[in-house]
Amino acid sequence: MVAHKVGKYTYAATYAVEGENVRKQVCRHWGQLNDEKEFEPNTRFLLLPPEERKKFVFPQDWKLTALERLPSHRGPGRPTYVEVHRDRLYGHIWLLEQLSEQLDLRQDLERVFDGNLELVDIILSLAMYAIVLNKAFSHMADAQEDIRFPTSRSLTPTVITRVSQSITEQNRMDLFALRQSHAPKNNVCAVDSTSRSGWGSTLTDMTWGKSKDHLLLAQTSEVVAYSLTQHEPLYYRTFAGNTPDCRSLRTILEELRHAGFSNFIMVTDRGYETDYNVTLCVLKKQRLLTAAQVRRKRFQPILDALYAAGDDPTDQMEWLPEQKVYGRQFELDWKVTGRGGKAVKADNLLLTLFYDMHKRREEVEALECVVYGQRSALQKMVDEHQAMSDRQRRRYSFFEVVRNKETKEVESFTRKEATYQRAKHRCEFFAFLTLGLDWSVERILTTYRLREEQESYFHSMKDKVGADRQHCWTDRTMHGRRFIEFVALILVSHLNYMWANSEKLRKLFPTVDHLLTEMSRIHYVEHSHRERIITPFIGKQIDVCQELDLAVPKGCEPIYIKSRKRNPKS
Repeated sequence: MVAHKVGKYTYAATYAVEGENVRKQVCRHWGQLNDEKEFEPNTRFLLLPPEERKKFVFPQDWKLTALERLPSHRGPGRPTYVEVHRDRLYGHIWLLEQLSEQLDLRQDLERVFDGNLELVDIILSLAMYAIVLNKAFSHMADAQEDIRFPTSRSLTPTVITRVSQSITEQNRMDLFALRQSHAPKNNVCAVDSTSRSGWGSTLTDMTWGKSKDHLLLAQTSEVVAYSLTQHEPLYYRTFAGNTPDCRSLRTILEELRHAGFSNFIMVTDRGYETDYNVTLCVLKKQRLLTAAQVRRKRFQPILDALYAAGDDPTDQMEWLPEQKVYGRQFELDWKVTGRGGKAVKADNLLLTLFYDMHKRREEVEALECVVYGQRSALQKMVDEHQAMSDRQRRRYSFFEVVRNKETKEVESFTRKEATYQRAKHRCEFFAFLTLGLDWSVERILTTYRLREEQESYFHSMKDKVGADRQHCWTDRTMHGRRFIEFVALILVSHLNYMWANSEKLRKLFPTVDHLLTEMSRIHYVEHSHRERIITPFIGKQIDVCQELDLAVPKGCEPIYIKSRKRNPKS
């Protein structure tokens, strides 16, 4: 390491010869030097793993006090004290720090980034900032003046961009592998996607598609695998905004396998249920629970058999008192051809049909409205002698239309009774496909309804973490930001689950935001060359720690003093 002076500034630099065909000398700056030769590391230095930093040789007359204060270089003994006076909010950050320890999230991040504690502190600080303030990262440096975050480095927009761009695909896959290592056997993972809009057009995956938020903006498709057993996300992926769900399943399955996911059960909605995807799961022996489309032709013989025995199909079905629906399972003969033309048998592939009386009434009303609309339109065409093209004829699926061979005018029409009855029968049912699962009818419906917890994940992403829009302009930055948002959503998902399942917390705080606001009133006080002070935990703050199984910091716990009886003679 040598001193390199540029104008009035002096930098700590190294020189190296790089290039294969054309060799050239490259100068890299790793920090600044002041007049007293004190070394202040920059972002490039902090992004290096600690083992790489130890390879630098510094001149003997340089002062490395700032380097010794870094968590990765700090030795055992008394902690270093600040040289300024500060009084900042801390309680909500302390709570999130404790949850990251409780979930082994910090330990996983330290392993992902090779023990780079400074980078881990920055990533956790950005994740916690998104949770507690829900603002753009450009205000992060200002927020550090009022709130005590894990990192002491000022996170300017330039630093945040460089940190985001330093996060690689290897880091992403390593985090997935570590998070799934904590998962129990037979982990149930719900896979789903949502659209996220943006204003810019510089991102490669930003395309026009079917927006679930109904916004007239280009978008990306954000996929997540959410553990319904651990109540936290385990995987994420960004696709182009016009990618259908059914086309993304193969990529999702492959990446989950690459990350070490093996013994898990996948739960999906009807958007992923196609013959190709079911065949793919059969070949890969992937256990599956997916909502199915009742109108498929391969299910029609089963529906016909239910009505062939009588007018009431519920006579052959089982009543489920808790779900208040009828249910029954049917075995399916799914023929799959593997490699070399070898036949592969599907492992316990079942169709589970449910009959819902309330759902039937609503969908039959919708069906009658469609039939009435087609009949009215056809009658108008007959009265006005209008012509109908072959393309228009497909719109009237419930009627047989008779046209004039020469003029194509509509002469008459009759309702297709068989088509109408089949559509009416389908209105009475909803269905699920299960593969490799020996589950009862009740368990299938109960497990699928747990997907509501995954929907709350998307709500947290777009509301609590403030990721409803793309706030970056390059692909590298976007991938890094998604990594940071994923870390934040792990903490938010766990906190949401703990709050929702604690009667006491729900009684004390209407929402999780109220809980964080209550904890934020705890201050972190720093005085120059003095031991830090954390203000006491009182009232509801103690209840939060007890419900979340967190230990109150030493010196901040309540002190209970028994009151003495007053002496009436005194």
